[in-house]
Amino acid sequence: EVCQMTVIDKTTFFRRNKEGNISGMVTIHVDDVLVGGDEEFYKSIQPAMEKFKIGKIEDSVFTYLGWEIHEGNDLIKVSQENYRRTVKEDMVENLSKLKIPLADMVSPEVEDMMRRFIGKLMWLANQTMPHISFPLLNLSTKKRWTGKDV
Repeated sequence: EVCQMTVIDKTTFFRRNKEGNISGMVTIHVDDVLVGGDEEFYKSIQPAMEKFKIGKIEDSVFTYLGWEIHEGNDLIKVSQENYRRTVKEDMVENLSKLKIPLADMVSPEVEDMMRRFIGKLMWLANQTMPHISFPLLNLSTKKRWTGKDV
């Protein structure tokens, strides 16, 4: 049987078993694939997994799109703690090196670095940290930044 595409997301597919229940799902984002289902479902998608040469298969504890997923007996825990920590460490390491007077305009290279950090922080704001959305909106709409903004 063939998987069906979901109505609300053209990158997510599901398969029903003989009883009409969903036996598994696959969602794809660029080169990341997330698969979940019963044994019959895994057998049915094996040819596709072999054809597309899946590089790394992880089970129970894995990262998908910046989300750490831990599957236990009757529990699935999802967090972005490692991603948040990595972004913070990267920002501290790079921004602490800068010595820009508060009133001075920053260079285009520093602006590019700031925009990359804002993009990473926006991902966190949209997913798990909505409380940082407003300050990010304020920073992301600036035409030019000064040392005070950094």
